[in-house]
Amino acid sequence: HIPEHIRKGTYSYVMKGPLFFGEAKNLADVVDKLEGARYVILRLRNVPLVDQTGAFALETAIEKWQRRGIKVL
Repeated sequence: HIPEHIRKGTYSYVMKGPLFFGEAKNLADVVDKLEGARYVILRLRNVPLVDQTGAFALETAIEKWQRRGIKVL
């Protein structure tokens, strides 16, 4: 029951497996490519481990999105 205008600007990023330096690069690429986003949903349910590089990449991604006015859930 989500209105169409909200669905068009909502992106979901699903991560599976550990969030470490390899996946951190993929996350950084996603940050720069999202256009027209108003909301980003980060799904971390299947992430059993986050190393320091992964945590830093996640923090950086969230900060960049928020500076662009994107609400992160």
